[in-house]
Amino acid sequence: MNMNHKMLTLYAKALTHKPFVSMQQDASGSAVLMPDIACERKISIHPQHCDAYNALTKWQPALATFVHPNYVQTLSLPLQLEMMVNKYFPFSPMGMVHVANQISVNRLPSQSEQLHLRTYFGNIYFHKKGWLFEVITTANSESVLSSARAEVKATSFYLARVKHTDTNRASQIEDKQAPNWIVKASENTNVCIDAGSDIITNDALSDSASTIENLNFAPNIGRKYAKISGDYNPIHLHAICAKFFGFKKAIAHGMFSKALMVSLLANTYRFCQGEFEIDTVFKQAIALPGQAILKSQLSEPNTVDFALRPKLVGKEKCFLQGTIRY
Repeated sequence: MNMNHKMLTLYAKALTHKPFVSMQQDASGSAVLMPDIACERKISIHPQHCDAYNALTKWQPALATFVHPNYVQTLSLPLQLEMMVNKYFPFSPMGMVHVANQISVNRLPSQSEQLHLRTYFGNIYFHKKGWLFEVITTANSESVLSSARAEVKATSFYLARVKHTDTNRASQIEDKQAPNWIVKASENTNVCIDAGSDIITNDALSDSASTIENLNFAPNIGRKYAKISGDYNPIHLHAICAKFFGFKKAIAHGMFSKALMVSLLANTYRFCQGEFEIDTVFKQAIALPGQAILKSQLSEPNTVDFALRPKLVGKEKCFLQGTIRY
């Protein structure tokens, strides 16, 4: 079974998944219990597939000997879905919101290296709209060409919308809140929770931030990316499908928009040769077709702040924002 067939099968299971109800009681109050499971797989990268991903996300030939930082997480999608259709998974996989993503890299692997992927659930945090939980993927590789072990850690923060009880709300404590970089970026916003809302938010960039590129998101980009990534979430494919989940139009994949940003920023700042970390918060969905402007600035040495803003509106709006440290 190829990747796309496997993903479509898993999406079919996700559509019919019934959340497992189990509550863990501790001194701090009630918290959802995530299943203690992990999925592991050894894979060899197929150059043809990797090249197609590179072309779509504008990963340049000079960097193409190394896989795109987002590519590891793309390879982990079947593992993520396998965990989310597990009978003990406490949420419905469909309708979840990808709020933020963090990628930490010790050394990017090359296309010729075999990767050992491991995907598992991390922390879970209280959120006023439900629960924010981590899905973590690590990729490790040994290269005969380098003494440095390739290590990539990708963490996605997903919001499962759940109505809290009064007792649950009263028992929330500080350590149940999301990491500070997510909270700070999403202050005074709904972070894509209300699909049809007009979210206004400030990003971290000053007026002097430089424009790297104007971008067009074609009407069919969701289907093109789904064919390569295997991410066939209906909200990205057609407007008719997206409306069932509260969106007026189909929207671009968050990980595609992030991958595109990383490619363009890598061309400008050349941070991919060593260790680096990329934090990204997804703040507003990109309705298809759409236009956007990528802006960035050095906030301090070896630290880049970036934001993707709509092309035809004021600077207050922001699709996504993030920071690269290298």
